[in-house]
Amino acid sequence: MVPMRRLLLLAFSFAVAGETGTPPGPDLPLLPLSLESELSPALDRAWIARSLDELAEGAKKRVAEAPDAHARLETLLKYLTQERSFTPEAPGASLQSLTLTSLIETGRGASETLALLYAELARRHGLVLVPCYAPDRLLLRFDEKGTQTFVDLADKTVGLTEAAYRLKLGLPEGSGLDA
Repeated sequence: MVPMRRLLLLAFSFAVAGETGTPPGPDLPLLPLSLESELSPALDRAWIARSLDELAEGAKKRVAEAPDAHARLETLLKYLTQERSFTPEAPGASLQSLTLTSLIETGRGASETLALLYAELARRHGLVLVPCYAPDRLLLRFDEKGTQTFVDLADKTVGLTEAAYRLKLGLPEGSGLDA
């Protein structure tokens, strides 16, 4: 049986990449909202869109003042997790914790959902992040000038390399992170 979190990641990855490999567009749902629709039949997509707009606007000035892309990623992470107090829940939380609505309303949710929220906010600030699956978490990869760094919302960190993540997660040398 495939864990629900893995299915969520795969659904998001396919939705983002599509057949062309392009990043999400402004009207592409952040999460596979079909899952959320099943959990919350009264899903208010307009409210989600307004909430995302408000979060992106709240970070706009801070992110724009950052001197480079890495600093913009760090600034956005601090805005989301410190100023706005968004917090990942421990693994094994309820299915409801996977929903974007629950995350926005409570500030708490699955680390995967928080990562996808972060990826959407980053996209709105011109930073494209690619979801990557590690054995126990969803990482977001940022590619710049031939260098890959990772954002880890479970640990609230920005900037580790793939080699550092392999070591941290106990993955064998030469193994990669699935994109």
